[in-house]
Amino acid sequence: MNIRKPALMERGLLAMLIWGSLSGPAIAWTHLYTTTYLLGDNDSRLTARQHAVSRIQQQAAQESGTYIRGSTRLVNDALDEQISRESAAIVQVEVLFERYDMTASGQLQLSLQARANVDDSVLRDRVQAARTATPPQSAEEILPENTGRQRAAVVERSLPQLTEIREQQQQLAQQNRQLREQLETLARQPARLATGSVAAVALAGEPGWLEPLLSSLQALPVHARIISRAPQTAGDLLALGVQTEWRLSLAKDSPLDRLCREWQCVAGYAYRGNSDDLAPPPLHQQLYRPISRPARMEDKLLNHWQLLTLQAVPPKPLTADETQALQSRVMSRPLYVQTRLADQTWLLPLMTWSPALGGLVISLQGTTAETGTPVYDGVTGNGRYLCTPAYKGGQCHDRLPVQFALQEVKVSHAVLKRSPVLEAKVVVP
Repeated sequence: MNIRKPALMERGLLAMLIWGSLSGPAIAWTHLYTTTYLLGDNDSRLTARQHAVSRIQQQAAQESGTYIRGSTRLVNDALDEQISRESAAIVQVEVLFERYDMTASGQLQLSLQARANVDDSVLRDRVQAARTATPPQSAEEILPENTGRQRAAVVERSLPQLTEIREQQQQLAQQNRQLREQLETLARQPARLATGSVAAVALAGEPGWLEPLLSSLQALPVHARIISRAPQTAGDLLALGVQTEWRLSLAKDSPLDRLCREWQCVAGYAYRGNSDDLAPPPLHQQLYRPISRPARMEDKLLNHWQLLTLQAVPPKPLTADETQALQSRVMSRPLYVQTRLADQTWLLPLMTWSPALGGLVISLQGTTAETGTPVYDGVTGNGRYLCTPAYKGGQCHDRLPVQFALQEVKVSHAVLKRSPVLEAKVVVP
């Protein structure tokens, strides 16, 4: 953005303000932001989350500061001044909390809180380089007099500086392009919470869906929250209900969608509870169909059920190379979600290899908000949990309904005060 100023007397004051305000050491700063986003007809949870994170990135970038730079040139025997403004910062967003609620008008709303880490050292480095190369001139040095000799002297002195300015502008333009590419890359990446690490070395026979799936699970946002609290009679103990939350995407071209194009996927456990997925993708509908057969008429609607697990088996026996790749990347390295409250930790399975199934078992979401695990009865309609393959004589592998129930944790006031920690992350035990 360029703003032309007809008067030249302000240059000296403006230059002092510019250099003085940016003369401190480079710093990175952190700030908490909270935003809400109303989901439209074409929005999914994933796109809504991306819009909310992008909004926080833009707000943090706008607050990072602006570099104002002036330049002078001779046009038609008159000196003309240009002032340009430039902003540059790298913003990384860490999502701390997200929740979906239904508004009074029936529209789904995402509430999201995130921590933005802003690094404006790139802009400060540019300012320092420009300051060293071309120190600002005073108004007396550049103002022309009424004689042609003095005007020519001004032009002669200005030409080398103008050449340097053009070169610096070209360098700044190139750096701006690189910075924009970095910011666009960061914006496309999902915001990360603390996660474990999975080796990313491709092996012979490794299926094409494996690396994208492992990468998405590494970057999976997980968080824990306390949703119930009850005092205990013994001592200062508290009984806390801790819910660990995550949700895997079944959208088109997602890692799970790619997996299910090559392997045979079926739903394992399902939970009878309202789902807020207003526009379920084809894979969701495919996995849901078997659930509608054992369900009662009033429970057949898709949004009456939440899919808890997915079971995937290869369409044909694995080759030696495929077995070795899966043994190295998956069978020997199961993924779990570890939750910690004060001095207590527990694990919930995320992706494991089931020898009995001969395939993968993946938990599509975290725990529910209920402690009980009653089995669904298709005759009476009572109960919550349904093992989908059971209606055809199959079984749900490598999981139990209790692993999806609300976790009840007993902790003392003293321990909670000494170690007030509540966190969740993906780990490889």
